[in-house]
Amino acid sequence: MTDRELVEKLQELGIDEKSWRVLALLPLVQVAWADGTIHKKETRIIEAIAAKHGMLTGNGAKILHGWLTESPGMRYLRHGRRALAALTKRRPMIDGVEDDVKTLLGYCERVANAAGGLYNVAFTMDPLEKLAIVEIAEALEVADHGHDWSEVAAL
Repeated sequence: MTDRELVEKLQELGIDEKSWRVLALLPLVQVAWADGTIHKKETRIIEAIAAKHGMLTGNGAKILHGWLTESPGMRYLRHGRRALAALTKRRPMIDGVEDDVKTLLGYCERVANAAGGLYNVAFTMDPLEKLAIVEIAEALEVADHGHDWSEVAAL
């Protein structure tokens, strides 16, 4: 994807040069919505990650609020994954993190595990959330192979 195509894709997603970091949160949002419902625990984790890494610059907070309020939809997510993959090849998405792509996958697993489990004791990842993580890993060109990415991403 050329720089011009990337800028156009980001504009289509409602993301500009001041809010581009919010795009790193889209995979987490995709995982949270994968089972058709977004849970408060998932929202809190996503918001904590956004705050920790300063991802809500520009209109980022407004964009994230929209994603957390209403599912972005399959087409939007597909275009977002493509734009994110192109961006991760150009610059780090998370400042101060050695491997930000694997860290994003770890954060996705944390979101997936947030609402799972019986009485919050035994965590079980929803199969649709696991499928979303595999899809995200493929888009970011990371071999998943059932890896537990949560060990990479410490909150």
